[in-house]
Amino acid sequence: MGIAERKEREKAQKKDAIIDAAEKVFFAKGYENATMDEIAEEAEYSKGTIYLYFKNKEELYIAISGRSADIFYDLLKEEIDKGKNGKEKLDGIKKAYLRVFLEHPNQMQAILHASRYPAITDKMLNDETTRMQVQEKQQKLQGLILSAITMAIEDKSAPELASIKKEDLMMTFLGGGILLEGMYKHMFDIRDFCEKYYNIKPEVLIKAAYSLLKF
Repeated sequence: MGIAERKEREKAQKKDAIIDAAEKVFFAKGYENATMDEIAEEAEYSKGTIYLYFKNKEELYIAISGRSADIFYDLLKEEIDKGKNGKEKLDGIKKAYLRVFLEHPNQMQAILHASRYPAITDKMLNDETTRMQVQEKQQKLQGLILSAITMAIEDKSAPELASIKKEDLMMTFLGGGILLEGMYKHMFDIRDFCEKYYNIKPEVLIKAAYSLLKF
């Protein structure tokens, strides 16, 4: 391995370490309360080093959202690929949503919450490089979902969808994440009540409730 290649690998590793540290701080304190000083301390780098890779915490949060989108994409593809027909692939989408909330709740919320912060929204909309990166990830996710919808219609394994426009079906599946987020937050807000009076974990209730949903 040449010197230039080794330096690039070291830079990539350092960047990943900074994102790892930022995740811990953001997930523990929230975007608005987190500071670059805390992220630098968690990463065990100087703040100047952090700024060499990320200009501000908006860029860091967008990087976390991008990493989170990659996690969701991998889960989505894994579950869709298990399906033998279109209907099973659509079921795979629901399973992927459920898995990402139960296995990676912070990462999924990072995706859904990014648009809540004006500074982040402004950068995603007005910075061309950031906008292109976000759009690329969105298109990959939407492409997977659309392929499952198309197969379900064409192989007639989900005849109930035949009269619904693909665009409407796409919005339904994309909206499933927002719906599940609401269920997730409510169930975990009443965790103690569920476990004390019903001897049941909120994860079990979420799985049961989501299994009843039909897209």
